[in-house]
Amino acid sequence: MSEAVKRVMERVAQADRAGALALAGQAFASGERHPLVVMLAAEQIEAMDDAGRAIQMLRDGVGDAPHEPEAWRRLGVLLGRTGQHVEARAALEQADMLWPDQPMIVEPLGHACLALADLDAADAHYQRLEAMMPGRAAPLAARAAVAVRRGDVAGATMLGERALTVEPDNITAALSLARLALDQGDAAEAEARATALLTRVGEHGEAAVGVLGLRADARDAMGAYDLAFADYVARNQEVHRRTAPLLARQGKERRVDQARRLHRGLKPLPVTGSLPREEHGLRGHLFVLGFPRSGTTLLEKALAGHDAIRTLPEIDIVGRVAGGLLERDQITRLDSLTPADIAALRQRYFDAAAVEVGPLQGIVLVDKLPLHSVALPLIARLFPDATLLLSLRDPRDVVLSCIRRRFQMNAAMFELLRPVDAVNYYEAVMQLILACRHTLPVTLHEVRHEALVTDLEKELCGILRLVGLEWQPAMADFAGRAAARARTPSDLQLTLGLNANGVGYWRRYTDVLAPWLPRMQRWVDHWGYA
Repeated sequence: MSEAVKRVMERVAQADRAGALALAGQAFASGERHPLVVMLAAEQIEAMDDAGRAIQMLRDGVGDAPHEPEAWRRLGVLLGRTGQHVEARAALEQADMLWPDQPMIVEPLGHACLALADLDAADAHYQRLEAMMPGRAAPLAARAAVAVRRGDVAGATMLGERALTVEPDNITAALSLARLALDQGDAAEAEARATALLTRVGEHGEAAVGVLGLRADARDAMGAYDLAFADYVARNQEVHRRTAPLLARQGKERRVDQARRLHRGLKPLPVTGSLPREEHGLRGHLFVLGFPRSGTTLLEKALAGHDAIRTLPEIDIVGRVAGGLLERDQITRLDSLTPADIAALRQRYFDAAAVEVGPLQGIVLVDKLPLHSVALPLIARLFPDATLLLSLRDPRDVVLSCIRRRFQMNAAMFELLRPVDAVNYYEAVMQLILACRHTLPVTLHEVRHEALVTDLEKELCGILRLVGLEWQPAMADFAGRAAARARTPSDLQLTLGLNANGVGYWRRYTDVLAPWLPRMQRWVDHWGYA
């Protein structure tokens, strides 16, 4: 053990946390990679608002010391704080395996599962936590949050009130009861509770994000649209503030810049001859694309009700298999792909799809991801035989909905946090779609969200004809399928069933949207929403 590590340990033993952090930072900078040094140095870096660097340090740390549970725990907690819940869950499950039944591991593991809408797993972890911490407020409050998500009014009320009896200032319990009031139709009560909470939590931090979002929803339900918009913007600005350093640390191209670059560089694809003869036996292959909040989830959940259709979970298999070809330093390879290259990439894609949905023989495979739009040059190159559905919705409703809803954060969703950025990204993606339509050998079948919510069966029958299928009544039960794993804002909304309440919703926000409406008018006219 080095002298630097011994000095850090001495400060820890003396409960001199500031001294331990300072020495760990110095030791790390000098090349020391002992797990304790890495963990404390990462904590110091995180405190300096550089979560991206801290995460990378911890990733390297668990790589060097894979059997150190505290390193996995810290990595999982930090990933969760930055909205990377899939990775957070995996890291915390590793910590839980190495060091079972530790409250400081089980609690954030439950939070990660809740963020991923795995409500059964979340509640199971919170019940474990309750057994470890009997009579404490934290597990009761966490279980109340799960009960709210499940629509369990009695359970949420009981658990939330028990938590507040134990700890009157518990934010999670108070927030859950406020959300419950809103879900029960008492927007004024929810708004009052959220306003009181906001005075306690302040304007920054994860708690502020949750409270601002709740108050915005309550004010929207009350018809106070200007105030609601101000809260949505404030919430998103806080998420932007917390996320921007992480993305900057990654050093990757902004998604809006990627869409613009692909548009500028788009050119006709070379002819590659016949497609490879594959053994998967698919009956059909559908890509559903568009833009976030344009209606792609309703389309996918409805299609999933057909017994000959299998829908992929919302994961980017195209990007996983070949997304690197869209990067700045790789895009030229797209033109030079040989038939053998294309065959290999297609096989990797279909193999990955089979892992998710089972055997492909005789089915229609649906791959829904709104921002497949940005990958259109790649999809056209690899899957010229696929059917492409372009989901459309009034651009003003799309942009407003992106601002109002809270997404799992990633580089693409980061572009939707601020109104000006959301408009910029929408415009860049639409320009790319138009360019692809004019330049590439693709046929985009337009599906309008407004028509879908007006006559679901009629619109779906038109889509089914494209792949040689007929309507089945089970397709109308999309709400049940959405409720089974309500992970995204669209999933949660669809659990309420089919309704046209969101059509023209932007009109309620006309005054606050005024600065951006002229920019959107081009797309309103182009898509026929004038």
